[in-house]
Amino acid sequence: MASLKMQILKRIDTLKMFGQSKHKAKKQEGQVDKMLGIQNNPLRVYGIYSKTTCDTYKKYCLDFATWERQRHPEKEFKILNNIPYDHIGEWLCEGISKGESGYTTRLKGAALAKLFQCNINAFGVKMPSKKGDRLKIKKSRNNVEFDKHFSVENNKDIINFCRVTGLRRSELRQLSPGQIKLNSKGEVIIDLKSKKSYRITTKGGRGRIVHPIKEGWNIVLESKNRAEELGQTLVFLKVHSAMDVHSYRREFALNKYKEVIKELKNHGKDIKLDYICRDGSGRRYNKEALRITSENLGHSRLDVVVKNYL
Repeated sequence: MASLKMQILKRIDTLKMFGQSKHKAKKQEGQVDKMLGIQNNPLRVYGIYSKTTCDTYKKYCLDFATWERQRHPEKEFKILNNIPYDHIGEWLCEGISKGESGYTTRLKGAALAKLFQCNINAFGVKMPSKKGDRLKIKKSRNNVEFDKHFSVENNKDIINFCRVTGLRRSELRQLSPGQIKLNSKGEVIIDLKSKKSYRITTKGGRGRIVHPIKEGWNIVLESKNRAEELGQTLVFLKVHSAMDVHSYRREFALNKYKEVIKELKNHGKDIKLDYICRDGSGRRYNKEALRITSENLGHSRLDVVVKNYL
């Protein structure tokens, strides 16, 4: 019989859907729920569509396996399907009692729920509220020890590129010069959508067309030209692991939102602050500008962008 960790790895392998559309899968899931006459959960979907998410889920699932064998060494619990949800609840509660963040607890619960294909509530643990998470976010808002191992001067080209495009780390690592184009309006765009090989680099396989900050078009084109002149298949041969990509995506989001607001005003549109934050902060934003900013970042939920980028 395979070890518990091997059983987990094999099950995760069956869930991998890299490069496929999570959005389409959610639609199909909704259609099945409708046929069966059950309430649809728009967040539920069978597979794992992002390699980054898969790696994170795998880590927590294997952490649970180590804990399980230590706390419940009985032979029957060597079989994955025999593990009761109570054990997972016990593991989650132990993490909460040790003071881990609400974000981590929810992520651990999501990983195990995906592994066991159940609802996170099945573990009998009340998940920590997301309210107040924004106040606890430290990454990319303050200097941390990790930043000392990264030279801004030696990486200024890719930093400037990231500031005006907002690409994720995986997208930067696999970006080819041919993906930087001019559209029919003569605008600089980055194509992460037209080919499967482009979409697979994005989170969840949801391709998109990125519209860089207009003031930075020259930075994007210079990066493309430099790579082509050197005969490189990639725009950047190395993306430093210590580079705080999220902070540059956040800078992009702030500037993109302002740019969109300015364009809407130039078109004579009335700027309504019709999106109210649900975190109790009282912050308000224009919903259309938020949507465009969100699409450029590769997110579909406005609250995610407001909480993590603005």
